[in-house]
Amino acid sequence: MVLFLTTVGVALALAGMGAGAPALGAASSLSLSLGPWTGPQLPGSIPETLKYRLTVGGRPGETVELRAADVPKGWVATFCTEHLCTPNHSRLTLPASRVKIVEFQLVPPDAGRAAPKVRVLGSSRDGEATATT
Repeated sequence: MVLFLTTVGVALALAGMGAGAPALGAASSLSLSLGPWTGPQLPGSIPETLKYRLTVGGRPGETVELRAADVPKGWVATFCTEHLCTPNHSRLTLPASRVKIVEFQLVPPDAGRAAPKVRVLGSSRDGEATATT
């Protein structure tokens, strides 16, 4: 079993999952990475927000809890899937492909604000991972 988790971790790291991918021999298969949003606007997303592509990787069928940390006062962090946008936290189940893409948004309190550094924390029964904007 450890060999399977290590192989998944290495495959996710090589596939560009970025920081948060488990190191060789690590017990966790959970990984998170953030990059610029390149997909279509999802239902419920707000056009004038800062948008990121949050890639969540791990074991098929794994339930992952996501939450935003270090969100500045007045800002709102949202997690948008193809079905729903939720503020500050989200729960998802990874598909057979082992990867789920989420649109992570930061809604500023007013126009013209610089992008803050915000952390996305992921946790599952297999471990924890973090990504930063």
